[in-house]
Amino acid sequence: LAAQLAARGATLGFMSSRMGSIAETSAFNGALYRVSKSALNMVARLAHNEYGAKGLRVLSFHPGWVRTDMGGANADVDARDSVAGLREVIADAAKYRGGGFFDYRGTAIACRAMAASSIAASRCPRSTSSSPSRGAPGARAATSAPS
Repeated sequence: LAAQLAARGATLGFMSSRMGSIAETSAFNGALYRVSKSALNMVARLAHNEYGAKGLRVLSFHPGWVRTDMGGANADVDARDSVAGLREVIADAAKYRGGGFFDYRGTAIACRAMAASSIAASRCPRSTSSSPSRGAPGARAATSAPS
């Protein structure tokens, strides 16, 4: 499937979570969920490395802490706002390049621990076929609420 999508210049998106970011891990709660999302980010990186140069744009997404059955009534993002924001990120291939990990507002998320020599090394998955994206200019910082 990935080869067929690459031939069409399509986008393959992985619904991850900020909780899968190794760089932003600060608590043990939800450990199995966190590990599963971190593993998903690895799959996205592998897919980007394999198919990015062939034309497939691969992205990981954090939808925000969304008011759903899982997120609960206290979550800070309405599902429609999350979906609308993710659609904007998907639609703008020039601004949000393949290999990035973005929240629903277009803010790039650090995925792994920062290398001493480069902030760009903290973006996950790291782009090999294009420059790493930095997210939307002026985008709000993500909340610290659970996702």
